Amino acid sequence: MNPMRWMITLFWVFVVGMLLWQFYDYNQNLSNDTLVAPRPQHYYYFNTNQNAVTAVTTLPKAADGAYLQQIGYTVNDHTPIQNEFTATSVIKNRGTVKATHIQIWIRPYRGIQIADEEMGAPQNTYLSDNDPLAQIGEWVDVPDLGPGETATVSATFLRKPAITPGGNPSPNITFTPGTANP
Repeated sequence: MNPMRWMITLFWVFVVGMLLWQFYDYNQNLSNDTLVAPRPQHYYYFNTNQNAVTAVTTLPKAADGAYLQQIGYTVNDHTPIQNEFTATSVIKNRGTVKATHIQIWIRPYRGIQIADEEMGAPQNTYLSDNDPLAQIGEWVDVPDLGPGETATVSATFLRKPAITPGGNPSPNITFTPGTANP
C-alpha cells in the first residue's frame, strides 16, 4: 500500500473511533443524569389550614348617579349584504339613577392592528385614534335606561378590503343623568 492509502485508512479509522467514543459517552451521561435528577412529577397543594377564611367575592358598588358602560360588542360579517357588516353594542346602566338622551359612537375600526409595510417587513401596529379610518363611526340613539337596565343597538358599515373590524374599545357615550328618586 502506498502512503496515501494508509493516510486515508487512518483518517476513517480515527473518525469511526471518535463516533464510537461519542456514542458511549452520550449514553453514560444519560444514565448519570437520571440518577442525579429524578423525573419531574406533578405536585398538588392541599390547604391544611382549617381556620382559613375564604375570600368573599363582592360585586362592585353601583356608581352614584348614572354610569353607562358597554358590556358587549359583536360584529356580524356580511350582514345585511355581502360588502357590509353590522356592529352590535350592548349598553348597561350600572348607576343608581336613570339615564336619558343616550347616544353611543360606534367606531368599528378604532384600536385595530394593521400591517405597517413602510419599514420593509410587515409589522403589526395599532391604528392611531387620529387616523381617518379610526374616525369612521356612527352615533346611535339608545333608549332611556334605568338602574341595572341594558339595551342593544346596532349600526351598519361598509366593509373595507383586507381590514378586520375591531372591538370598539372605550366607546364614547353621551347621556343626560336623571334625578335621584326621593
